Amino acid sequence: MFFGNNFDERVLRVKFVLKVLLIKKIKKMEVQFNTDNNIEDPGRVSDFFSPIIEKEFKRFNSYITRLEVHLSDENGIKDGLEDKKCVIEARLKGKKPIVVTNLAGSNELAIKGSIDKMKTSIDSILGCLLYTSDAADDLLC
Repeated sequence: MFFGNNFDERVLRVKFVLKVLLIKKIKKMEVQFNTDNNIEDPGRVSDFFSPIIEKEFKRFNSYITRLEVHLSDENGIKDGLEDKKCVIEARLKGKKPIVVTNLAGSNELAIKGSIDKMKTSIDSILGCLLYTSDAADDLLC
């Protein structure tokens, strides 16, 4: 019978899965911001960019446990083209960390470039994982 005990068990399973998914959505990813000694006012830079980074990666919230952002000035006090370096490391649940790097002329452009590269990388990895069913294909992702 469709409405027998099997139906009740299915309803309980669905409710359990929905609760687990809801708990995973509530859990917020951690953003850790690091700068070198050549970046002026690192506290202000961190306070300004952390919410932007959280917003940009919001759709990946259930997959990312932590994002580490490293911002540095490659030339120190000397002027130079594309001397600001931003490295973002994303830790995905159950996967090895992903790292991207971007060089630009300003902190804003370096961070924006790294965000774009990381979003592309995560999209690629998650797409590979979601659309492969073979265990061998999973090793390639």
